[in-house]
Formats: sequence, C-alpha cells, structure tokens
Amino acid sequence: METGNATGTWPQTYETALRRYIGAGSSASLQPANRLGRQAAALGIQTLYVVTIHKQAMEDLVSLGSTAPIRQAIIRRANGFFGETIIPIEKAHHHAVLKIATRVDDQPRALQTHLRNQMRTILALQEDERQHHNRYLYDEIARSVLAIHLQLAKWRTATRLNSKALDKEVAETQCLLKQCGEKVAWLTQAFDTWQNE
Repeated sequence: METGNATGTWPQTYETALRRYIGAGSSASLQPANRLGRQAAALGIQTLYVVTIHKQAMEDLVSLGSTAPIRQAIIRRANGFFGETIIPIEKAHHHAVLKIATRVDDQPRALQTHLRNQMRTILALQEDERQHHNRYLYDEIARSVLAIHLQLAKWRTATRLNSKALDKEVAETQCLLKQCGEKVAWLTQAFDTWQNE
C-alpha cells in the first residue's frame, strides 16, 4: 500500500466512520475508531492532524442537530470516537520515545547527546499536540456551558410566560448540565489514562 495515497484517503475514511458511529446510536461499537487509530499510527499520522480532521467533520455533523440536546449528544458521541481513535497514535508515540531512549544507552557519548536532543524535541512536540488537544476539548466544554447559560436565559423568560414552557426549559437545562458533567468525567478519565501510560 502506498503510504502517501493511504494518508490522503484517511481523512475521508475517518469522517465516514464517524458519521456511521453517530448514526448507529448507542449500540455502535468503538472498534472502527480504534482500527482507524492503528492505521493512522502505521501511516505516521500525528494527533494534531487528527484533531484538524475531527474539527472539520464536527462542523458538518453539529449542523445536523435540530435542538441543543441533539447537538450535545452528537458532540459527546463524536468526542468519544475521537478519543478512541487517538489512543493507538499516542501509544505509538510513547513507544517511539522509549525506543529512542533505549538506543541512547547503547551509543557513544556524542551520539547520545544528539539522540537526547531529538528525544527532547519529540517530547516537546507531543506536549504541544496534547495542549492543542486539551484546548479543543476545553472549547467543547465551553460551548456546553454557553448552551447552559443560554438555556438559563430562556428559562428566566419562560418564568414570565407559563409553567409548561418553564418545565420544558428546566428539562433541557438539566439535560445540558448532565452532558457537561459527562464531558468532564470523560476528560478526567482520558487524562488519567494518558498520564498512566
């Protein structure tokens, strides 16, 4: 398989698999995401590139949601798919760094210095990617919080109108709060997993 061509088709494959996963509902398996992550790692695709592809796909997918709860559900499921996709990529990076570190011990002093500098560069790049990923996830949570604030503003207006509208707004706000809590829990778990690897 030609690597350049495979890398060129990978973004479309990712978007198609993401759409299928979201469309399948709660019964969908994350195995396609993991398989895509393994392919990306084999092709040398970096996490930052996957973040860019995911962000582009999300712009199209979120527009499909007709209500805030549906959009939030799409975002939550898509973020789970994304998280599963990058796990093999991050593991491949981790193993590459360990392999370099092992080789450092077997080389003459000048080469050791050179390899250590390369290792520092790789680790710095990985940290940059991780920070970019964290900013992306932070933005997702910020959107959820903004949606909650908008719901609360609508709620204040609804209290002036009638109790049916109020009940509806309270239910939507509770749903958004629950989804925001799930995102925070997912982020905490993903961060803990990443720290322990």
